[in-house]
Amino acid sequence: MAENEQLQAKENQDFKAPHDIMLEPSEHDYGLKPLKHMRHCDKCGKETVHFGFSDGAYCAPCGDKNAAKYETEQLAKKNALDKAMIVDILGVDIDVARKAMQEAKEKSPDVWLFFDKLEKAIVEGVGMFMCGDKGTGKTTIAGAILMKASKLNKSIGCIKALDITSDLTALKYPKILVIDEIHKAVRMYGDRANDDDVNRLYRLIDYRRSRKLSTICISNESGEELRRMFGGAITDRIKDNSVYVSFKGESFRKPFSIGDL
Repeated sequence: MAENEQLQAKENQDFKAPHDIMLEPSEHDYGLKPLKHMRHCDKCGKETVHFGFSDGAYCAPCGDKNAAKYETEQLAKKNALDKAMIVDILGVDIDVARKAMQEAKEKSPDVWLFFDKLEKAIVEGVGMFMCGDKGTGKTTIAGAILMKASKLNKSIGCIKALDITSDLTALKYPKILVIDEIHKAVRMYGDRANDDDVNRLYRLIDYRRSRKLSTICISNESGEELRRMFGGAITDRIKDNSVYVSFKGESFRKPFSIGDL
């Protein structure tokens, strides 16, 4: 009996809980855990203290450069995907959008100021309501704003109002969202709006407004006409904390001449 108790006491003494066990660096640990140990830098070859990861081990200066390179590559991939989305959904030519934004510097100071201070506007949840005649460059300007937001590494989103469905998940969370042709978001039956469409648009606008997420709404109709169509609850939320810009003038869209071929 005494002998068994002595053996049990020895086993208890030798046992350590998992969190008490100190892992020593080894070839089995390397690549699985960030273990601090001496080895040669995979880039410069200098022997120094490293934290080993599955993609290699670097001294501090080389590690910083490697991380910066990775972030640059990831941002470039994000920009390419965002650009494709803008072109596909909004139908915007990015080169034309850049040119239009430069012209806006003189023609529309409010648009240019919003674009120039875009990062701060996104942080504070400031949006924009652009209304006016067809073909005056509203969507093109919005495309330029989205492209700059992408380069600032902000999440972006865009949609034609007719494509808004009951699943609003993808539209709720981008830091900046463009809703094009918002006057088409609600089906009208004479002077009466479809209740389901109104409720869906209200949920989206209210969600983003309450969480200070920037929303750019584009409409061929004035704010007063939207109020008549949607009601005050939606229209007031669209305008709240948003820059109001009215576009006027002739359409940039011209019929094609066969002589230009």
